[in-house]
This record gives sequence, C-alpha cells and structure tokens, in this order.
Amino acid sequence: MWSTLKAGEPWTALVKKRRKNGDHHWLRANATPLVRHGQQTGYMSVCIKASNEEIATAEGLYRDFREGNAGNRQFHKGLIVRSGLAGWTSPFLTMPARWHIRSTLLLQVPALVGAAWAVGLAGGMALLGFSGAVAALSLRAITKRPCT
Repeated sequence: MWSTLKAGEPWTALVKKRRKNGDHHWLRANATPLVRHGQQTGYMSVCIKASNEEIATAEGLYRDFREGNAGNRQFHKGLIVRSGLAGWTSPFLTMPARWHIRSTLLLQVPALVGAAWAVGLAGGMALLGFSGAVAALSLRAITKRPCT
C-alpha cells in the first residue's frame, strides 16, 4: 500500500482490521495521495463496509497466501494479479484508467481509416490526409494535460 501511495498512485483493497475488543472486521479501503503544488502533502482515505461476498472471497485468498497455496497469484497495488504464463493478462488489470482510454482511442484509428477506405475514400492523397488527421486528433486526445 505505502509503495503505491508514495509512487503517487491510488490504492484500494479489502482490509481486515482489529477492533479494540479483539474482534475483527473487513473494510474496503480506498486511499489516494494528496498533491499540492506538485508535492505530496498527505493521504486521503475512505473506507466502506465490505460485502459478505467480498469478505468470503478475501478470507479464502488470505488463507491461500498464508498457507503458501497462492500459486501464481501475487499482490500488486492492492490487486491480485497472476504471474508466470498467465501474467500477460495482469497489465490490463493494473493499467491506469487514462491508459484504458488511450488504448481505446488508439484502436479506433485503424478502424476509422478502414471504414473510410471501405466507403470509397480510396484516392491516395485523400485517404492519406484523412489517416493523418485521425491520427493527429487521436494523439492530441491522449496527450496528458494537467487539469486547470
């Protein structure tokens, strides 16, 4: 959790907390770093009660990790990800939301160019110009800009 927050990224996971009387309870914890003038100044955390289904799943996972039966599963930024041969799927789970949006936009470029070609925009320079415009607009849309 702390390495994720110190890297400037939000973290969320189920957390098992102990009460003052010794009992425990499960919470879904969400934490995010607070940044002022480009510097991290603290952290904000919001917790909500975990559902019974989330608790049952988490208890099974925690038991597997405690007993060494986690197999090719590991923790990454509060998520359970796979390693080994199935590890190629993990970047899709851990990818920031902005990259989900960017990858969707980038996948649309060849689809739009193909559609333009299919409807008859086959004149060499016209298709090239359209392709360039679509690529330029997509790149502009995915460029990270600070909030104002």
